Amino acid sequence: MQDMVVRKEFLIDCRKKNACMKMCEKLKKLLPPEREITFLCIGTDRVLADIYGPLVGSLLSDMGMKNILGMIGQPVHAKNLSTYAAGIPREHFVIAFDAMSGREENLGKIRIRRGRCYPGTGIKKKLLPVGDLTVSFNIAVEREWGLDLNVDPEMIWRGATVTAGMIVRTIRELENVKKPEKFGFRMFSRSYRQILFG
Repeated sequence: MQDMVVRKEFLIDCRKKNACMKMCEKLKKLLPPEREITFLCIGTDRVLADIYGPLVGSLLSDMGMKNILGMIGQPVHAKNLSTYAAGIPREHFVIAFDAMSGREENLGKIRIRRGRCYPGTGIKKKLLPVGDLTVSFNIAVEREWGLDLNVDPEMIWRGATVTAGMIVRTIRELENVKKPEKFGFRMFSRSYRQILFG
């Protein structure tokens, strides 16, 4: 399935070459000018299939971003989501990050769409809808018998690093930084990889 743009939503495979750069071009059209951004990274670092959000939050923090809610060791999850969301200033533009499940052909694809994030949908939980822009990563396959949570740690790492790189590069370009940083996986702390791979 090719990368697609439908209204204010698109998918891109994180394993494709130049995925980060392609996503930057799309993302720049969705971010509002002159609004401060809060990054709401949903999930828990205790479950591999749900670590995407906290991992993105930690990588964004390492790359100098501010206003991050949800990191490894300080997760935003079902029990505290409402509390964190209530503390976000109303004037902020909120980008919500969360793992998702879907069809097998979309496994490993990052979905960006304008609108709220609905955490817990994949496991039939109704949680508080949050965010102005949703970035989700398909890490599990929905099958007839339920969710296939046999997730690939390397794919999660790839998805999180591509996502974090995309966010920082896009914001730097919008801020008119002449030479946006080039993000490679080597720059990230090995401790995060240890959490994934043991």
